Amino acid sequence: MIGTNEAASDFQLVQSFVSSCRFDNRLISIGSDTVLTNKAEVSVSKQFLNENKTLRLAYVRIVVSGNLAVEEQKEARCDYEMTIEGQFSGPATISEEQFNQQLWINGASVLYGILRAKMEVFSSTIFNDGKITLPLINMIQLVKKQSEDVEAQTTGNPISPSKDKKVSQ
Repeated sequence: MIGTNEAASDFQLVQSFVSSCRFDNRLISIGSDTVLTNKAEVSVSKQFLNENKTLRLAYVRIVVSGNLAVEEQKEARCDYEMTIEGQFSGPATISEEQFNQQLWINGASVLYGILRAKMEVFSSTIFNDGKITLPLINMIQLVKKQSEDVEAQTTGNPISPSKDKKVSQ
């Protein structure tokens, strides 16, 4: 085994928190006839330096929403939405471009993992039996698709994940 300190990254999670969580539940327990649908959106704040100007900081926000429903009974469903935010840091010497890429991919991946775990814990207290387990996702594909969707809805000019699209602070 290799010590984790030997592979440590300068990119760090400073803090994370659930900023909103909503369940509108009309299910007693989860059975094999329930279908999970969901969607996610990632946003990244503008970057700033700490007081001593030694660290570059920014926030990442992920919103996941969807429902768990019984196919044959439209009223038997649980609608949900959860927002998680996290502050990340990196050395002030890193370029804005490189830090932005780390925020969009690494930061969003870290927060999505935390959100998945919290969704399982929270939802397990709602149902008599079962929990909501969100699927693993390829964050690169999600961010790329989100960027393409934003591009199609706006000017038609390319937008890359290296440029701020939304600000959350």
